[in-house]
Amino acid sequence: MEPTEANCDYENKQGRARTFCENLKSLFKQSLELWHRYRERKIELADYLECGRKLDEELTYQLRERPMHDEDNARMRRALHKHHASCAR
Repeated sequence: MEPTEANCDYENKQGRARTFCENLKSLFKQSLELWHRYRERKIELADYLECGRKLDEELTYQLRERPMHDEDNARMRRALHKHHASCAR
């Protein structure tokens, strides 16, 4: 998928709207790094699961139900929250 204004717009946001996007980006990056470290056998299963649990808790917190003034972020939060909730079943 090529970057477009629609999916790279967080760089133009300010304040809490930008912070929300940056927090999600950081969590996803940390999750991928954790997965790669585990796959490369650089960490043990117990450590992988513990780190994964902490990242999941932080993601759940970021995706909690709350009013958001930025409609793009609100739409993204709803979609990710719905997907995240379905994965937790």
